[in-house]
Amino acid sequence: MTETTAAAIRASDDYAARLAEFSAEYAEITRLRAALDAREARLLARSAAYADAFADTVVPASFPPAERRALSRRSTCAALAMATHTPEPTVQRATNNAEALVNDAPAVLESLEAGRISARHAKTITDQLCDIPGEGRAAFLAKVLPVAE
Repeated sequence: MTETTAAAIRASDDYAARLAEFSAEYAEITRLRAALDAREARLLARSAAYADAFADTVVPASFPPAERRALSRRSTCAALAMATHTPEPTVQRATNNAEALVNDAPAVLESLEAGRISARHAKTITDQLCDIPGEGRAAFLAKVLPVAE
């Protein structure tokens, strides 16, 4: 083996080792991001439930019940939007998505929390889930979730 060949092999080994390090760190960041996305979904769903629970207390009774609930939710979303410099409609959409994930697809949320799927996977699954009748949802999730993972 020539000196040039030996140097090329060492460089190749070093390159492969660095790529493995980059890949492992990138995978860890992705897992952490997924866990944070799950945490955010839980928080947004809790904030919506809180808004609903206190709608009759914080919004005047002169408003019809559905409007009290909507105003309470909107106030909650507005507070979150201001805290994060995010447009209110964006927070409202995220809250609706979070409720679907937390309430309708806990197994998907669990998978997101563990970093086995991304937020995009979770959103795609929950979007599809709303088109499936209640009795077929468990079977759908049993087939789709392992593929996503």
